[in-house]
Amino acid sequence: MMAECEQSTTLDELSDWLLDEENQVETSEHTALSAHIDRCPICSQRVSSLRQLTRVTSDLKEHDLAEQTQDTGWLDTILSNIVFETRSGRSIPLASDFEQDSLSVTEGAVIAAVRSAADTLDDVLIGKCRLHGDLETLGAPVTVEVTASLRSGGDRVQSTIRLRELIVAELARVSEMNVEKISIEFNEFFESTGSSEDPAKLSPAESGVS
Repeated sequence: MMAECEQSTTLDELSDWLLDEENQVETSEHTALSAHIDRCPICSQRVSSLRQLTRVTSDLKEHDLAEQTQDTGWLDTILSNIVFETRSGRSIPLASDFEQDSLSVTEGAVIAAVRSAADTLDDVLIGKCRLHGDLETLGAPVTVEVTASLRSGGDRVQSTIRLRELIVAELARVSEMNVEKISIEFNEFFESTGSSEDPAKLSPAESGVS
């Protein structure tokens, strides 16, 4: 039988305690719960899980979508995808040591993390990112579909390899999805910032799908 907390402390109470801890709020209730957490292995492990979840969600909130909103007409498609993707979407479960605890990260947050990773590549702009599969079942196979634009003159093959590596690492950091396939397609060129030219469509031979 699974061990239980001796005072039946809830996740909400532990979450409030963690917030007070980060804000250095000192109350008699906080002090009492701190003492309980120190001696209760159940609550101690739950606090550890909450800290990890808080770190992930905090990192995701730091993602700055403003970088995607340059005053360039051909970015309209990218912007409309961002609006769509930043909706919460489905809840993607995270593993927990306790059946009664329900930890998850939203679909929109995971997609934002993928965009954040792609932002580190100078030659790539993500146009669309979609997650396909039963996201709400832990361990179910998931396919990641990414459509992107490549800077004019950029190396498509190397950009595809590097983008895939970044996506794999970022998904492993913020989720526990069983990613079976990452499909990446470059279907547009874009010019350097400040260029007045519209991006040219890539021919089928130049688009990369893998």
